[in-house]
Amino acid sequence: MSNIKYTIEFYSQWHCGSGLSAGADVDALVVKGKDDMPYVPGKTIKGLVREAVENLMQFTGADKSGLIEQAFGKEGETTGCAHFDNAKLDGDEYETIVKANAAQFLYNKVTTTAISDEGTAQEHSLRSIETVVPCTLYGEITGVPVSFGPVGPVGPSSGNSPPTAPGRRFCSLSPTAFSVLSVLLSFSLLSLLSG
Repeated sequence: MSNIKYTIEFYSQWHCGSGLSAGADVDALVVKGKDDMPYVPGKTIKGLVREAVENLMQFTGADKSGLIEQAFGKEGETTGCAHFDNAKLDGDEYETIVKANAAQFLYNKVTTTAISDEGTAQEHSLRSIETVVPCTLYGEITGVPVSFGPVGPVGPSSGNSPPTAPGRRFCSLSPTAFSVLSVLLSFSLLSLLSG
């Protein structure tokens, strides 16, 4: 078994929903941990990585269902050997923000409304979501079967970052198993977190 440390770098505001709201003020709050600090849950990363691995296996035609079950488990039956930590701010950065009581400055409220075909705001469509400022989060996956292959970087410095469309939010992930897996996972994160 091996361990993989990874980095998620957000280049614009992002939202990983908690499922909670703040009443009439904000319709969707981001997930927050101890000290009111943002993070991406390990179970979210696990689901994205599992989906990317399954897509890769389907793309390559490889039947690695046993390996996938070994690493990720089988829903409702086993947990798998890979453990996914939450992705969170770097320890020093985290402590500095907490000591300064500055967590509130990591969040913004974004308000949007739906526009009708006539170009006017649709009734009852005003929504507000809480977002997190661009930042870099760090996490670790432990207990990864060595048969998953080599670790390779993805992101702006590796030349493997996914393209962006104008107006789209963007993040990169670095490193994870397989370069193709890294790109698939980056696209999965992009679609999840830019909602």
